[in-house]
Amino acid sequence: MRRLSAVTEHRVRIGVLLGAGLLLIAANGADASEVRRSRAEIMGWIENVTIFPGGLKLIAKLDTGARTSSVDVSEYDIFSRDGRQWVRFRVASRNGASVRFERPVVRIARIRRSGSKTVQRPVVMLGVCLGARYRDIEVNLAKRSHLSYAMLLGRSSIQEIAVDPSRKFMADTTCRAPSEGGTSQ
Repeated sequence: MRRLSAVTEHRVRIGVLLGAGLLLIAANGADASEVRRSRAEIMGWIENVTIFPGGLKLIAKLDTGARTSSVDVSEYDIFSRDGRQWVRFRVASRNGASVRFERPVVRIARIRRSGSKTVQRPVVMLGVCLGARYRDIEVNLAKRSHLSYAMLLGRSSIQEIAVDPSRKFMADTTCRAPSEGGTSQ
């Protein structure tokens, strides 16, 4: 029996996944042409991202099982500015590069973790480039140093992206933040 090339296997796998998705959508009454028009970009479960302001490059896990996104910070300091809560924190990449941020607190998230207590974390807005897409997203600040990836992108941040769990690093981070100048405030 002849073995398919890796590219052919990947295309067959994608075709099967898309076909199964179309069947599920058709079974739920949706028009299959809507799925084709959506042009969901396919990415791996691990991808390179760039966060802004600052342009720091990180490796992120795309997690469809998580609703929210988080980024690794070893510590943070909440303070008041102009009558609002702000938070000061530093994000570091694997290669030792880091960026210091001061961002307004959007909200305090209550995170339910399986098998442990609910924790509260500050949530801020950060710009994230994933592939050719730039998006301002809510990110909670967490200690993730014990985990493999400094950033986790949950469902709310990866809409219009199909995640192929058998692949990694499919996206070429080509986007730029709308205004890359300025400070991290």
